Amino acid sequence: MVDYRKFLKSEPEEVAVLFLGGLTAHAFGGRALRLTSSVGLEPGWYRVRVRGRGAELLAQAEPESLEGLPGETGHFACGYVGMSRGRLELLERLGAPEPEALAPLRARRHPTGALLLDEALFEGEPEVLAREALEAGRGLSGVKGVTPSLRAAFALATARAVARERGVSLSAAELDKAIPRIADDGRAAAHALLDELTLRREEERARIAERARGEALAAIYERARATPRARAQPPRLGPEELAERALTAAGALLLGARRLGPDTLEVRYQFLGERFTSVVHPQTLHVFDAGICLAGADEEVTLESLPSVIREAIEDGVLVITRR
Repeated sequence: MVDYRKFLKSEPEEVAVLFLGGLTAHAFGGRALRLTSSVGLEPGWYRVRVRGRGAELLAQAEPESLEGLPGETGHFACGYVGMSRGRLELLERLGAPEPEALAPLRARRHPTGALLLDEALFEGEPEVLAREALEAGRGLSGVKGVTPSLRAAFALATARAVARERGVSLSAAELDKAIPRIADDGRAAAHALLDELTLRREEERARIAERARGEALAAIYERARATPRARAQPPRLGPEELAERALTAAGALLLGARRLGPDTLEVRYQFLGERFTSVVHPQTLHVFDAGICLAGADEEVTLESLPSVIREAIEDGVLVITRR
């Protein structure tokens, strides 16, 4: 009698994958593979050995062609791309050299939403004149042929230069509503924006200091433990997997997570072209520290609902990032 079990056993296969963060690697064709480990792994191309639904990392691999992915053009600045709609999004270079400030480029949109560097494009006179204005600290008023993507990249490069001089952190998402005035007026407008952000951050730090944070977090944890959510989570899933599911459902991409204590998990994720860091409960995903200014309402949101709060803050031009 034929033993059909031997036909059910498949040999492990080796494939090239793209790793962007979290626990998942992506093979072309839409195939997502769960990595056995991703600790310390930088975004890039790798070869993995596939066993069932899991994948074991073998080594780095040569980059695959991105031609099958939708292409978008824009201008580079400080790790971001100024897009045609005048917004800024993070760029994954995947080991490629960093382009020059304000350089035009083509990027490809991965199914996860990540923007991948494809190739540099030829510069024209607007890029040359914009770079001269950037070095001189001027705005772009009077420069002809400036596209929305170049204006956005110019505003970010200008604001980041001023922020470095002042020793102040600045994320592109905090710049969103100020792009037009910084592009027009240059460093003076960037200084005004940083004055506003510094004041709001100081107010947020004062608010946090006034409340007994340790006692508040302990009370939040006790309330979270008593909610049905704590009993409903599948016990077989680890904290990072729970966080990944919640963020994916909200349209965000998990980049990594680490334990800060037995009842706290730090989660790093990408949403709307920006990176965020939040501290949550590892099982209930109740938010202890949103990583953005919520005026004392951190405990009222969960990791699932936090991206929608971030989206609204960006659209209203009031986003202040407090944890990096």
